[in-house]
Amino acid sequence: MGVTNQTDRAEALIARIEAETGEEMSRIMDVAEAEATAIVKAAHARARDRVHREIEGLRRSRSEALRHETARLDTARRQLRQREARAEIEAGLPALEEAFAALWADKPARTAWARAALAMAGARFAPGAWSVEHPKGWQADERKAFAQEVAHAAGQEPAFAADPELAAGLRIRAGLAWLDASPAALTADREAIGAALLAEVAREMEDRE
Repeated sequence: MGVTNQTDRAEALIARIEAETGEEMSRIMDVAEAEATAIVKAAHARARDRVHREIEGLRRSRSEALRHETARLDTARRQLRQREARAEIEAGLPALEEAFAALWADKPARTAWARAALAMAGARFAPGAWSVEHPKGWQADERKAFAQEVAHAAGQEPAFAADPELAAGLRIRAGLAWLDASPAALTADREAIGAALLAEVAREMEDRE
């Protein structure tokens, strides 16, 4: 084999090696680029997941903070309404006492008041010796007429006793039992009286509107 042939074969071998090397390098580059693309996509996916988690966490935190603040404001509003209601009740009770005094000062209202107390006593007490405590200044003719009504319910006329501390209303006693129809007893349940006063205020406000 001549030198020329050997040279040609060497050059062909080199060319083939270079071609195969180029192909291998190209394949390696393609694989590397594909892997790099996959890595980038995976990184982007992880980053998106993390961003989504962070956003969801912020939303939950904001929602929880909003619920907490709403509850705090609701509590503050309720407390304010309760304070306002107590103030309205405290302001209304003296007026209620004045209204009781005005009712007792009015003869028809006073008669109706006494008869209502007698009706309740008649439903609770057995006939017998009853006594009636009343404010000073109750007219004798009214007491006499009331005594006849009590006698009809109890079977005998009652004993009367003026109570200087009683400004309005009556107390009817039968033995150890007694019925208190005084303003103090009628307003003893402050919660119920307060609710009734607030209901009246609300109705008046609606009527004005």
